[in-house]
Amino acid sequence: MEIQTPRSLNLPKKFKFWRDGQLEAIEAITQSQKPVFLLDSPTGTGKSIIGIGSYSNIAKIQATLEQLKGGEENPRYRCVYVTKTKQLQDQILKEFPMARAVKGRRNYPCLLRENDFPDFTAEDCTHNDNQDPHTGVCAACPYLLAKQEALRAPVAVLNDAYFLGETSGPGQFSGCSLLVLDEIDSLEGSLMSFIQLSLSENQLKRMKLSPPTNLRDAMGWVAWADHAQFEVGRKVESLSRQLVLPVEQWSDVEITMQKGSKRLENFGKKLATFSELVNNDWVFTFDDSDESNWKVIFKPIMVAPYADRYLWRHGDRALGMSGSIFDPKSLAADMGIEEFDYLRLDSPFPVENRRIYYKPVANVTRKTLWAELPKLNDEIIKILDKHANDRVLIHTVSYKIRDYLMNHLPQQRLITHTSLDREEMLYIFRHSTEPLVLISPSFDRGVDLPQEACRCIIIAKMPYLDLSDRQIKARMELPGGHRWYNLKTAQTLVQMSGRAVRSKDDHADTYILDKQFTRLLALTQNILPKWWLNAIVRSE
Repeated sequence: MEIQTPRSLNLPKKFKFWRDGQLEAIEAITQSQKPVFLLDSPTGTGKSIIGIGSYSNIAKIQATLEQLKGGEENPRYRCVYVTKTKQLQDQILKEFPMARAVKGRRNYPCLLRENDFPDFTAEDCTHNDNQDPHTGVCAACPYLLAKQEALRAPVAVLNDAYFLGETSGPGQFSGCSLLVLDEIDSLEGSLMSFIQLSLSENQLKRMKLSPPTNLRDAMGWVAWADHAQFEVGRKVESLSRQLVLPVEQWSDVEITMQKGSKRLENFGKKLATFSELVNNDWVFTFDDSDESNWKVIFKPIMVAPYADRYLWRHGDRALGMSGSIFDPKSLAADMGIEEFDYLRLDSPFPVENRRIYYKPVANVTRKTLWAELPKLNDEIIKILDKHANDRVLIHTVSYKIRDYLMNHLPQQRLITHTSLDREEMLYIFRHSTEPLVLISPSFDRGVDLPQEACRCIIIAKMPYLDLSDRQIKARMELPGGHRWYNLKTAQTLVQMSGRAVRSKDDHADTYILDKQFTRLLALTQNILPKWWLNAIVRSE
């Protein structure tokens, strides 16, 4: 079928022409006979239009075939587009009017206490999806309305946390024609976070649950999880019986009780899933480094055995996209993909607009960190002086480096963030007219800083995974483990360098200051894309 322009696929009028590689990718995805297609698509290639354009082409072909058979168009011809963050959901909605998004319940007000949002949300509501519709409360619930709109839309846009919650429960977004997974190389981490069980002393105290006698005994915790589910259920029932007043009349006491009930209910579901999934291939960690709050963590060594349950079986076919797949065979093994096709696109941006200056001024390792930090600090001061009128993003990887730089760099331009004000501080940085310097340990992905929003990126440390994590250490001991470890670092590094140059006429300088890049480059040069390697300039 001819798709000479985006309009041929009923895409928005603003997309008048195909960018380099877009039509090639859409045709390859459409013609693929494999259940999964992996696309290496660097910044600027237009991943969203490729993903939604591929769906539109597949649906168009399927509808034509049905008509030729004398059948009717199948309502299952829809796309579920899964992004990394809620902000990326909003970005897709701006570009594609046919799309509809839904997020977690806590992003929507409860109409019974609308004025209390965001302290009281649809997540805190006592009504369930099937309660009496004659009240008009559930029928008009902003969350349920958003979900129904997304279910009816040709393109439903979800964030990965919401999607994983859906596939483990209601499953209403299952059965789509095309499942598009953006940033697929980071989905392993998202799935790991969703499956793992993390407990802490303070958490159990809040829920008034007693831990097992021997905190270091993994099997004791597994047995505890089986019994704790029933205790949690009894606590939820007890709290529910005490909430006799209508929601509109609740005081802070009832609101606190309801939040506690919901927290317990979700915890009980988590324990039930854990008891079902845990086996001898999981690793157990007991962390008492904080004397006032010990922690217990269970993780599977690999998420591949669980990927079909939570991902692949929920769509007729899947498209996994990222700007940093690099090694599709490794990704397929990590994500339980048995058959796939793969395509790598080139960067459309001029290399002179995205130079990467390697200045090996400090050897940043766990052992040498405190001795090397002054060297990092001195070089960053020089770079900031050079970019005195620009907004600058500094990737620190760790909070220790972030805190050191915040205390030692010139203070006038510096801002940072916590886990609570992350999006607020990013907004301030993006929209400020001042030459701010944003220091962050966690803005490697999902951050769009075009044009004057950022003209300089500094990478203070190689983003190696934490080897003190027993799951990571166990994964490295498996065949191909060291390659996996270095690949993950390279993927994050490339993502870090791509936050600022977002179009062909955009430009920014990137500086890598950690000497460990020499070692990483030697181990990954054969898998890193040429478009990225060609941008590197070594500067002593």
